[in-house]
Amino acid sequence: MSIYRFVLRNHGGQVEELGYMPLPDDGEAVAFGESVARELAAENPRPYAGSVMEVTDGERAIGSIQPGKI
Repeated sequence: MSIYRFVLRNHGGQVEELGYMPLPDDGEAVAFGESVARELAAENPRPYAGSVMEVTDGERAIGSIQPGKI
């Protein structure tokens, strides 16, 4: 089981560390990231417009998710 990191970057380059989560595989990590992004955008979409959530496993990039596009 890998420990995945979730980071949100906005269009101005600011970074918000969302945390780490142990998950069984890359697909689960992306699905979890999409769920979190959906919740963030539903609560208050304005601050997340143009943001990208990066999902990584160590140095390996798993995927990028745009909260406003899910």
